[in-house]
Amino acid sequence: MGGDRCDFKRSKECESVVEKAAEDKWNSMSEAEKSPFVKKASEMVAAMDRAAEFYKMITNAPKATAAAAPPTEEKLSEAATTGGPME
Repeated sequence: MGGDRCDFKRSKECESVVEKAAEDKWNSMSEAEKSPFVKKASEMVAAMDRAAEFYKMITNAPKATAAAAPPTEEKLSEAATTGGPME
């Protein structure tokens, strides 16, 4: 393999090099250049918050009776992506 590739034993050392390069790049960017990344990160955090709330909702919900059918995979997926309750 190429000489510039990190082998398994040096993986921590290589991670450090990559992290440092990423940090330097981020710190050298202007606020305008960072804006799309910050926006995407905030959208992802909001989606994770909605998913966590949905998870809490379905795990703390009263147990379904025999007459009530469990939600379908489609309904679960829809509720998770929209952040809304299932109908």
